[in-house]
Amino acid sequence: MNQVAILHGTDVIKTLEATFNKIGGIKQYFREGLTVFIKPDLDLPLGHPVTIQSQILGYIIRSCRDLGAKEVYIGFNPFDGVSSKQVFKLLGLDYYLQKSGGTLLSLEDETYSNITISDPIYFKTLQIPDKLLQSDIFVSLVAPRTDVFGQLSLGLKNYFGLLNDEQKQQLLQSGSLIGLLDFFKIRPPQLTIWDALFVGEGQGPFNQKAIPYNLILASTDLLAGDSIMTHLMGIDPFKEELLKIASSNQLGIIDPNQIPILGEKLAAHQKIIQKPVISSKNVSEWFDVIEGEPCPGCQIGLRYFLDFLFRFIEKDIKEFGGFTCFIGKLPSDLTYSLKTGVILFGNCAIFSNLNLKFTSKIQKREYFFKFPGCPPLNLRSIENFCLDFKEWLPSLEIIEEFIRKWTIGRRLQSYRPISLKE
Repeated sequence: MNQVAILHGTDVIKTLEATFNKIGGIKQYFREGLTVFIKPDLDLPLGHPVTIQSQILGYIIRSCRDLGAKEVYIGFNPFDGVSSKQVFKLLGLDYYLQKSGGTLLSLEDETYSNITISDPIYFKTLQIPDKLLQSDIFVSLVAPRTDVFGQLSLGLKNYFGLLNDEQKQQLLQSGSLIGLLDFFKIRPPQLTIWDALFVGEGQGPFNQKAIPYNLILASTDLLAGDSIMTHLMGIDPFKEELLKIASSNQLGIIDPNQIPILGEKLAAHQKIIQKPVISSKNVSEWFDVIEGEPCPGCQIGLRYFLDFLFRFIEKDIKEFGGFTCFIGKLPSDLTYSLKTGVILFGNCAIFSNLNLKFTSKIQKREYFFKFPGCPPLNLRSIENFCLDFKEWLPSLEIIEEFIRKWTIGRRLQSYRPISLKE
């Protein structure tokens, strides 16, 4: 059924229990002998004001165990060399979740099966964690927020944390999340919970504000719940890319007027949320962005980097004298007055056929940095940037320290040095 339960309250557990009761009670979903797989919406403990609350995750695990679940797995695959075990540890959740009865998985180290997609929307095949495929019950725990990549981060976006690194890179290069609909077709969750006690708005996930909604949503229909949450965030579900394509592929109903609501009235809780801006132009007077012909992945990657950077070191950048950043395939006759630092962001900019005079002008600068990759969303490059510039941007030491902590237990992808002449 596509009904969605919505309850309002500030007591997390009482509101969660009341929400479950609206859709038949928790005993309906977890029974003796079942294997449960939980995908929590968790992320790096720096710059993410909205994430799934530990009380909700702990309550679900304990409920599964109390009702006789055989095994309760909690797993996700962070991107770009981050260790999921380390994320659990840095969030202070490792001991808490294991004590609650959960088994923490490092999906980056787990086995995956190659699944062929019938009537594919994007992926012809998908690699899916075996632990998820073999589980009886799949629970998705969502922390609603805006996101530069895809505009909204809801139940469908939660699948991104189940992809392996190669598939994530493919979606980033395409600039679209529509491939996640193929994952949804193979393994829809039996239960989805939206922790909307706070909702993130603005430049998600790295530089946004948490807006209090004091709501918890629950449904057996992920698309219905995503549609209602989208509506609550002041956005027409038919104008949200993933939901629109899901509807056109007849994967579910997304019209809020056709979805039964149990509990609160939507009109009482709808708020207009500030959407993220993907363009990196005019982020700051101290950071000039010169665009050639950037691909969507590089645009997303640069905006992520700048949102992350300006959350912590805007004052340092101003005192340093600012940066000029080039992105995309650049014209050979490029001329431009440069700020103190120069950044070439992405392979297209690095390999552009710039004229020799301008190339020499860049290479002679002391404060010059290249971000290789397509898209160049790589923690190793950010770490190297911190090492090169922390003498002039002291706050970069905070970011460098966290990158080292995040990656304990998992090897970072490395890139060979790239010359402008290559």
